[in-house]
Amino acid sequence: MNSQSKGNVSKHDFEIVSVLGQGAYGKVFLVRKKSGHDAGMTYAMKTLKKLEIMRLKQVENTMTERRILEKINHPFLIKMVYAF
Repeated sequence: MNSQSKGNVSKHDFEIVSVLGQGAYGKVFLVRKKSGHDAGMTYAMKTLKKLEIMRLKQVENTMTERRILEKINHPFLIKMVYAF
């Protein structure tokens, strides 16, 4: 589900717990939801450096990844819950 189906959610609705990994385009954080029906739940939050993605001409690949994650439902893949 994306953020539109869950209400207005932003990065400010989460607190960073730790860094899980870092790559060429950004970082992945372990975050905890601050409020709402899923308050206290932990999620992985992937942040991207938009300027770096554009500079390396990876915009279409990044958008394709998002579209796939929005639609996929598989036990061996991470489910995207929020996007903003």
